[in-house]
Amino acid sequence: MAVKLKEIAEAIEDCNDESQAFVNAKTGELEWILEYAMGQSEIDEIIEKIEEGEDADDWYRLPTSFEVNAYGMMEDFAESVEGNKGAVLESALRGRGAFRRFKDAVYELNLSDRWYRYKDLCYLKAAARWCEDHEIEYEVESDQ
Repeated sequence: MAVKLKEIAEAIEDCNDESQAFVNAKTGELEWILEYAMGQSEIDEIIEKIEEGEDADDWYRLPTSFEVNAYGMMEDFAESVEGNKGAVLESALRGRGAFRRFKDAVYELNLSDRWYRYKDLCYLKAAARWCEDHEIEYEVESDQ
């Protein structure tokens, strides 16, 4: 069974240092470990399923947004925007708080629709690369 590329892309985007997602390459099932919202027994149960279950070899940990370079996506987007707006975005990416400043600048410059389309496409490409690297079959929904 093929995994849904959009679900993989969204999971990668949502993974961070407090959450992990795993996908079963054969069933397409996603399992989450959310350290901030789950008790240790819930976490242990999922880990046991993934590491010791009868289909343990079919489970793969998805990369986090940091591992697919979310910051680089913002840099590339800023470089693609011409003129003063691009300069404002590039400036927003300097120093601490860059993610918040960039998001604020995107809204102030009326670039939010363009940014979110760009970001979604980047995550879809990252998800496709990840699936291909792990030889996991994926399906692309018609709206992608």
